[in-house]
Amino acid sequence: ADDSGCTALAAVCLNLPGGQTGKLLVANAGDCQCCLWRGDELLTVNEEHIASNAAERARIEAYGGEVKATADGKLRVGGVIQVTRCLGDRKLRKLGLISDPEMHALDLTSEDKAIVLASDGMWDVLTKAHVLHCLKSTAKSPDMIAKRLIAEAIEHGTSDNVTVLVVFLRDLSHLV
Repeated sequence: ADDSGCTALAAVCLNLPGGQTGKLLVANAGDCQCCLWRGDELLTVNEEHIASNAAERARIEAYGGEVKATADGKLRVGGVIQVTRCLGDRKLRKLGLISDPEMHALDLTSEDKAIVLASDGMWDVLTKAHVLHCLKSTAKSPDMIAKRLIAEAIEHGTSDNVTVLVVFLRDLSHLV
């Protein structure tokens, strides 16, 4: 698409044979985030590709693009768009936007319980501590947790669309 685009976030969990540690592979282009519930904390797996990210801003500026603050104080590429990587938005490529995903690989441990993949519509209004609380208190099903997180993001006044996917890495029914 020339005039519109979207972000992309994908995660693959690999179980390795013979009792070896599994792997979590994450690819991201945009402002979605994947977090891993490990032990008693929620770990951020990937960086957001947004104009306020120093590395992304430097990449845009090295390309010849500009990062400008808007009237509301948010940094935007060319004063137009917050994301620095996305699918589509071909007309904005001249500003330095790219569609190349950033890849991450993590070794999974016996402490890993779930992953949460969500758009900025959730992460902009809910803290990781709040999301972790929801995970712990609604651990009966990933679908229930995702629906709760979407409802809470809306309740907390998100101004963006909200997409949430929760994937259990093991049975968590004993937690609730």
